Amino acid sequence: MFSKNLLLAACAATLMFVPAAAAPDTPADGFIVVNADGTMARASQGYGVFKYGTGQYEISYTSSLHNCAYSITAGTSDNTVPPESFATVVGRRENQLVLEVQTFDSSGQPADAGFHLIVRC
Repeated sequence: MFSKNLLLAACAATLMFVPAAAAPDTPADGFIVVNADGTMARASQGYGVFKYGTGQYEISYTSSLHNCAYSITAGTSDNTVPPESFATVVGRRENQLVLEVQTFDSSGQPADAGFHLIVRC
């Protein structure tokens, strides 16, 4: 009887110390500033950029960005006033680690332009 009680106590102690399942990665709030040529001027840790066409950029992060809010504006990485332009951002359906950014000139045509992106999660 003693060994049965000891065994039950050992099992109960083991169950009490089983670690909880890890929470899914939750991205931190962050930002990235990108030059018109697709180079990253500055960013929060974990962000990256890839330019794949005229006015087309992919912003990547180390965990999913799909439950976050995005705010983007055309801009430069220094103190110069950028040419009149605008930018849009959307999450990529097929890859939750990536945002797609497109930039346009004042007539609405795709054009390379720098931008500032803020991500709030």
